[in-house]
Amino acid sequence: MTLTEMPADDHQFVAGSVLYDSTALPAKFPGAVALAIGLSLSGKRLGIKIRELRDAGYVAVVYKTNGGSDQVLRETARELGIALFRASDSVPWSQVAEIMDAAVIPHRQSGRTLVDIRPGDLFDLANTVAAQAGGAIAIADPEQTILAYSILPDQPIDETRRNSILQLHVPHSPQTDGDYRRVHAAKDAVNVATEDPLLRRTAIAIRAGESVLGSLWLLELAEHNNEDVNRILREAANIAALHILHKRTTYVSNLTRQIDLVQPLLFEPERAELAAIRLRS
Repeated sequence: MTLTEMPADDHQFVAGSVLYDSTALPAKFPGAVALAIGLSLSGKRLGIKIRELRDAGYVAVVYKTNGGSDQVLRETARELGIALFRASDSVPWSQVAEIMDAAVIPHRQSGRTLVDIRPGDLFDLANTVAAQAGGAIAIADPEQTILAYSILPDQPIDETRRNSILQLHVPHSPQTDGDYRRVHAAKDAVNVATEDPLLRRTAIAIRAGESVLGSLWLLELAEHNNEDVNRILREAANIAALHILHKRTTYVSNLTRQIDLVQPLLFEPERAELAAIRLRS
């Protein structure tokens, strides 16, 4: 995500992110960031829509160009004093929403614990663990796909973390593949070699019984000394297992419901009308 416009008064309070329906007036939400799904950058009412957002208290808009020009949008935002963030066209809006939700939560506030996290919100979990452990966190599935990562300020980063986040997948190599096998086989946190001697990487498998659901990775400064880091990672891995299982269960449940509703449309004409109504609800 790229910051493309920032108003002169950049000390704005951000309260949350909202999916923005460009066909309706935005609800008043002081400090909100609008996720402008489907916003036409060439529409004649573009200026009016951005003004409506500003007047409703919104401080920023996240948009995609989809190959078009964002010049008019940028000029309008500059004139109205609203910030703009351009999301990559290839990143799903669901992931953009998760990133924004995780970014605006004050993770460093005292008293925040792992049990405060919304079920299934792995980005929130990554940020919370990063704040507790004092480093950068990534959560991956067994195939080395990145499920979530922390986005707190001033986090350490190396090429492995950078490329993994950009590709949403850990680059395959004999070294990284071996590291994942070792982490998945271990019962506790293990140290993993880094290319930078100033950094230290620790990882732990995320399990449900004997099944490996993924792994949790901490990158920190080598000089950082947190005696509780292994305990933090163990607790985080246990919580991460619950969140991953929740996401899987929710997905399977929703998919099963959709299949159950679509089948009458295809094979049971007498139930098709009721099924269509339920699908729209």
